[in-house]
Amino acid sequence: MSDNTRVQFAEAFEDLNIPGDVELNVEYSVIQDWLFLNCHGDVCPKTDAEFRNTYNPAGKTIIAAHNFSPTYQLRKAFGVDRLSPDQAAKLPKVKQWSDVTMIMWNSLAGNRAGDLKYIFREYIITSNTRFVMEQCFQDIGEDELLKVWPGQVFKDDDPDFYALLGTPHGRSVAFLLIQHQDEFPGKSIESITVFTNSDDDIEDGYHLLFTLTGPGNNPLPDK
Repeated sequence: MSDNTRVQFAEAFEDLNIPGDVELNVEYSVIQDWLFLNCHGDVCPKTDAEFRNTYNPAGKTIIAAHNFSPTYQLRKAFGVDRLSPDQAAKLPKVKQWSDVTMIMWNSLAGNRAGDLKYIFREYIITSNTRFVMEQCFQDIGEDELLKVWPGQVFKDDDPDFYALLGTPHGRSVAFLLIQHQDEFPGKSIESITVFTNSDDDIEDGYHLLFTLTGPGNNPLPDK
């Protein structure tokens, strides 16, 4: 976990009893920058996809920091909104944030993988997610997302919760649970929190926290 992330989420970690120790927050960056064989046996070029996340099994937490999928990167490289079948054939088999993240989470959390409770999406810059966030705040009478931690919580009985769940960031978390029900039997998203940090530039400082069902963390011991 970067020093910046540790500082900006310090209050959230304290309130949620997530240990902030460096050795418990493991950051991995996976970059697809090599030639590979697709399912047809064709040699395909690198996509420059990147998945950079921090994993904290002791705190039942994942922080998604910097994630650009192969599909996104190839669309950008080809200058198109949708890949053609030939272009899509150049995608690697593992191409979703949910799948890459689950591989790493399983490896690190082992038999505690099902305990996952908190998923942070750091620094939201995707325009359609930002638009939905702004609409949700207007629905509650707020003109700007000026909500420092603990932010604004949208629970699963609120229509705005489902609007946020329908964004790319919300769908990715839902896919993680849906596609890996063996590890997450019966687990769902109980709330989505929108927040920023007091020292953030409001243009870049939007974050999302997806809180999953299941028990949270025990209080941290005094140091």
